[in-house]
Amino acid sequence: MHLFDAHCHLDSELLQEPCAALLERAHTAGVHGFLVPAVLPQQWEKLSRWPQQYPSCHIALGLHPSALLNPLPPLAPLMETLETLLPHACAIGECGLDKKLATTVAMQKQAACFAAQLLLAKKHGLPLVIHCQGAYGTLLELLSQHAPLPAGFVLHSFSGPPEMLKAFTLLGGYFSYSGNICRAYAKKSLNALKHTPLQRLLFETDSPFQSPLYPLPNEPAFLKLVVEKASEFLGVPFAELAHLSSLNAQRLFGLPPLA
Repeated sequence: MHLFDAHCHLDSELLQEPCAALLERAHTAGVHGFLVPAVLPQQWEKLSRWPQQYPSCHIALGLHPSALLNPLPPLAPLMETLETLLPHACAIGECGLDKKLATTVAMQKQAACFAAQLLLAKKHGLPLVIHCQGAYGTLLELLSQHAPLPAGFVLHSFSGPPEMLKAFTLLGGYFSYSGNICRAYAKKSLNALKHTPLQRLLFETDSPFQSPLYPLPNEPAFLKLVVEKASEFLGVPFAELAHLSSLNAQRLFGLPPLA
């Protein structure tokens, strides 16, 4: 069994153990590949060295909408810096739109930041790792404006409207489900999961967030619990779902088979 954690913040200060210890436990639990996305420009250089230091970790470099809450350099030079580091990355992100932040960061500003990263992704043939909260209509509009998107994208920790799955899929979308599907209030996420094409399905922990064993901090070793829940809910054997979702991640991110 080889699982792929499609979204985990292993460089987060909230994880109080060394990355090596977390990876060892994850490997023991059958998780052999990891996508570690940046959310702030301060992370970019450090994460760029991770694939050499931790060969099972692959990185995405990008600017999360929450980064716009803090003073940042102008967008153009930021994107120039990001572009120089992209040879180390297999995706651009975590980027996107967040309606919950709209009272402090205007959606227009968020959209401009997202569009700049989308253009870089198209230029370099890289997929996008997308965060979206309450702005799926705007996101679909932006993606459609810049179609085609041959490298695709993943909507991480997806809990959007099932009726929008087809439109995102036609644009090249994949859909990643996190530990929140294991919680009692997970009806929206499970409803979306039920309608997700299996060939576009990924799983993640979003460590250290969204723990399936809340209030315990999340970690990649818990990915097995997420896939077990999905297996039970969908009626698809665990081994088949683990294998299929790992192949999907390899295809989207352009990675070799898991070792």
